[in-house]
Order: sequence, then C-alpha cells, then structure tokens
Amino acid sequence: MTTSKPTETGSGFDAGVHGVVRPTTATGGTLRLVRTDDFDSLDPGNTYYAYTWNFLRLIGRTLVTFDTAPGKAGQRLVPDLAESLGESSDGGRTWTYRLREGLKYEDGSPVTSGDVKYAIARSNYGTDVLGVGPTYFRQLLGTDYGGPWREPDADGPVTLETPDDRTLIFRLREPFAGMDLLATMPSTTPVPR
Repeated sequence: MTTSKPTETGSGFDAGVHGVVRPTTATGGTLRLVRTDDFDSLDPGNTYYAYTWNFLRLIGRTLVTFDTAPGKAGQRLVPDLAESLGESSDGGRTWTYRLREGLKYEDGSPVTSGDVKYAIARSNYGTDVLGVGPTYFRQLLGTDYGGPWREPDADGPVTLETPDDRTLIFRLREPFAGMDLLATMPSTTPVPR
C-alpha cells in the first residue's frame, strides 16, 4: 500500500505519529490491542465510530485507503483494492474504479466488483437491518432501490454499475469531488452476496 520508506523513531508518547517504532521486515505475529470502549460493530457496513474504522483497516480492505506512512504522509489517499484512485468524468458525476487483478478472500475465492457493490448496497440501502453506518453513497447514488433484504432479486442500485468482475462505475445525482475519500469507508469492504 505505501511507497514511503519508514523512518525509525524513538519510543514514548505519540512516537508513531512521526516515525515507525522498532521497524522490521518480519511478517506475521500477534497484534495486541488495548481499548477502553467497545466497538459499535465489527461489521464493516454497520459502523460509524472512527476508532472502529481504523481497527477495521487491520482486518478488511477498501477501494481506497490512507497511506500507512507516519506523519503527514499518512493523510495521503492511496489505492487499496482499486488499481488507482477513482477516475472522474462527466464533470464529477461519474466515478470509475477498477479492482486489482487477482484479489482473493481468505478461502481463495475471487473478490469481484459485485461484492463491493453488494457491500455498499447492504450498508447504504439496508438501514432497516444495518442501521448504524453512514449512508453517503445512498445520498449520492439516489434511486428508489429498497435494499438487499427488501429486494433480494435486484442487483443493487442501478446507479452503481459493474460491467465486469473488476469494474465499478458510480453514477452520481450531482458532481462530487470527494469520492476517493468516501471510497476509504469500511462500507466498500467487499462482502459476497
């Protein structure tokens, strides 16, 4: 995800803001996380708390994410599941994302654009079932789609197209320049139908 080279920093309060504490090239291991509050939900389509969103970055992937570099570089948007940041057209009313080739779930099955579409549909149009998360995509995409629980045979909102297994086309009601920021939200974490 990141192209930045980590800089080592000392330890102490907020040391990770400016550098990487004890960098390593080793992979694997155990993450121990201490928290004083409970998560609102670990379902990526049913959460609104920022600390939960930050934790979900450890167990799920989104179309776009923030760079993992420390400091101000960590505020930069970078593609995650997508090959690149979104491609805007039609004056900012149409946004296209193409998934990286070869994405797979833990069980080895392929991640498809339809899985991302379904994730957005269940979180934004299924508020009678998943009522905690934001519905920004629903506001931008519009339509009178009732959601996957009310319309199980429908293929989600018609304004979110998946012309093939790797492409998502968002057709917004009005121009919106912040689409890449919305693509960082947990609701773009793929969920198989």
